Amino acid sequence: MRKNSPTRFVVAAATLALSGAALAAAPAGSIEKGSYAPRPIDLDVFSLLAGILLVAVGLTLTIVFVVLSSTGYALLGGLIPLSIGIGFLAFYLLRGGRRAT
Repeated sequence: MRKNSPTRFVVAAATLALSGAALAAAPAGSIEKGSYAPRPIDLDVFSLLAGILLVAVGLTLTIVFVVLSSTGYALLGGLIPLSIGIGFLAFYLLRGGRRAT
């Protein structure tokens, strides 16, 4: 990699952002003391949020592409996030029903 290449800049920026995010999430001094325990990810909340966002974006893009080009490969730009969002919402509903029993 060249000394001043754009790739090197992007890697450095991503590394800085990730290290800053990790430090911001931990209470001050807890990593050095060994008492830092990461919070577990709540899969139900994540799937609900991701599902709602992807359905909203996918539905909006699908409507826009239907109005602009009616059919064709451009329509996939809206149908793909829409179907992934529906899958996330189905996962949330199925997992919630299983957890309730």
